[in-house]
Amino acid sequence: MLIDTHAHLQWPSFDSDRTEVIARAAMKNIMVIVNVGYDLAACRQAIGIAEQHEGVVAAVGIHPHNANTFTDGTLRALRNLAKESKVVAVGEIGLDFYRNLSPNDHQMEAFDRQLALAEDLSLPVVIHQRDAAQETLKVLQGFSGKRTLMHCWSGGLDTASSYVKLGCMISLAGPVTFPNARRLHEVAKNIPISSLVLETDSPWLAPQPYRGRRNEPSFLVSIADAVAELRGVDAQAISDVTTENAKRFDQATHGNKWAEKRSFHFCFVGLWNLTTSVPFFCRYISTAKTTRATTRQYAATLVRARAWVRFSFSAISLWCSSFSRVYLVFNVE
Repeated sequence: MLIDTHAHLQWPSFDSDRTEVIARAAMKNIMVIVNVGYDLAACRQAIGIAEQHEGVVAAVGIHPHNANTFTDGTLRALRNLAKESKVVAVGEIGLDFYRNLSPNDHQMEAFDRQLALAEDLSLPVVIHQRDAAQETLKVLQGFSGKRTLMHCWSGGLDTASSYVKLGCMISLAGPVTFPNARRLHEVAKNIPISSLVLETDSPWLAPQPYRGRRNEPSFLVSIADAVAELRGVDAQAISDVTTENAKRFDQATHGNKWAEKRSFHFCFVGLWNLTTSVPFFCRYISTAKTTRATTRQYAATLVRARAWVRFSFSAISLWCSSFSRVYLVFNVE
């Protein structure tokens, strides 16, 4: 099992096949995707997608690129959104002095106020920083809420170690798979395994086997394989440890209530499909046997019966896997 700690499934490039993308991730045993906001509209979309798909949760925040739009009203809206049942973190927030799409002082103010919001709501934070490593580190030294994830790490080992000493998680994405990304290779090899999580940052930064294509959560397997190879360990070990790390990071205080409520819903749906599949199957078979059906009619009846049974078993499987996902990720041991 893997957890994609950072994706943007609300991005327009997923509009035509978003459901299929999420299904492909589940088939690759990526059982949870953290869908991350970057402005208010994207945050609302992230929550909407999470509510439609049991294997998706959401983070809400204003990206530093959009810090010049941050107002008191923005903060009030974020507070309300952060209380939604499937929101597990505040993010992505932080500082970006590379592109400087918002003035530095606006970025700093938005960053500080969103950290205070996360602290007030006891939520972890997802941090974006680019060309602002020391400034970000200084801000986080005053942040008492210690569940912090450094998203899509691109810096060196020394800087990563400074963040780890502060209690931050380091999240590695597709670039760690690039042959010439030697600085990231050193981070992947040497960072404490207890501080490591994985992400795709979909739809950007596809890993080496898919480079140049739209990225998606199912490609996380390639990132895990690359990290395992760099560390000289089995890929399953990397999957297990990074999943446990992500669980520690994303255990929001209200997560268990959400899991408990959803588990009853899954149970009802699964049992309903189980109990209705048998009588429908019997009815179709009985109809075929007791009527003077032609060979073609009989075959068509059997096809319908088999289709219903397949549908029922698929629904039951979905119930079981969804319940397992929620229990494994949000159950506090």
